[in-house]
Formats: sequence, C-alpha cells, structure tokens
Amino acid sequence: MKAEIVSLLGHNIFIRDLKDIVLVGHSYGGVLGTFMCRGDEKRRIKKFVNVEGCITRDTLVLSTNAVTALGQFNHGMSEFGNWLHEGGFKKILLEDNESASTIKYFDSVIECDPAAFAQTAEELVMRTEGEDESGNNEISLAYKELELPRIFCAGTRPVMDSTKGFLSGNNLDWKEFNVVSHWLMLDRREEFYAFLDGYIMA
Repeated sequence: MKAEIVSLLGHNIFIRDLKDIVLVGHSYGGVLGTFMCRGDEKRRIKKFVNVEGCITRDTLVLSTNAVTALGQFNHGMSEFGNWLHEGGFKKILLEDNESASTIKYFDSVIECDPAAFAQTAEELVMRTEGEDESGNNEISLAYKELELPRIFCAGTRPVMDSTKGFLSGNNLDWKEFNVVSHWLMLDRREEFYAFLDGYIMA
C-alpha cells in the first residue's frame, strides 16, 4: 500500500491507504487527531472521538507546569528530566493526585524522552496562546471547523468546564462520564467502551 505523509504539529504521520476510519485520540492524541482530520483531504476518516484532548487553554495544567519548569531550568534537559521523572512533575501526579490511572500514566512518562515531552508541552501552550474569552484558539478553532461527525468525551473535573462551555456554545457534541479523571478509558472502562462501540456502529 502506498503511504501518504501528513504533517501534524511538526511531526510526520504516515497513514496507509485506508478508508472509513474511526479515529479515537486521547489527550495529546486528541490534538493530533484534530489536525489529522483537518488534513484528511481524501476524506478517509469518517468519525472522530476526542477524549479529553486540549480544546481550551486552562486544560493544559501539566503542559503549563512543564513549560514553567523548562524556563526555570533555562531549557537544561538534565534538570528538566529530573523534574519530570523524580521531582515536581512526579509529585503532582503521584503525591498530589495518586490513582491507578495516574500511576499507569507516570509509567509511560518514565519511558519518555524529556526533550520530546518538553517540545510537546511548549507546542500545546503556544497553540493556545491568544485565546479569547469564548475559548477560541488555534486548536479549538481547528476542532470546531472540522467537517465530519465528531464527539468530545470528558470527565467531571472542573478544569474541563471551559471546554464544555466552548463545545456547548458552538453546538458541538460532547459526552460527560461521571469520573474525576483524565483517563476515562481506564477509570470508566466498561461505560467508555460500550459508548465507543455504539458510536462506531451508529
């Protein structure tokens, strides 16, 4: 199969010659999915499920903390890596907000290159700069303007209220799961996958 390169947020993503794709993206994957859908000129993606991907700026708690730390360390990757793996970031996740899902997430952070994590955080923060009072920024506008069926899935955390307000204000579909968590597919596994199955088959 011939591969086509789609440039997303400075990265090259290879999409094989498929069609009728239902794309599901969680967190940063929801942002990547948004831009992947926008760049899908051949209309191979038929539906998109964005699971707590960034829409409004104030959802970027971890990324904002990472960018702040990066500045404090003058972009020194050794110091930033220590903050990420052993310092402040670890404290935020495992001491201030410990749960089974945050432990699983931190296990993946341990394997992440600090420079890659820093670049991702900086890009997310940069692409939400200049957000207006209605929640319009580069990412939210890209999501709003998609021309395919899509739905945003969110938990009940207060930090998601601005995103839900943006979605409701723009008549965009969203579904709330009764969990104070960023990891809906872990903490509400049966409910989430039952919903996902139904959405895919509808």
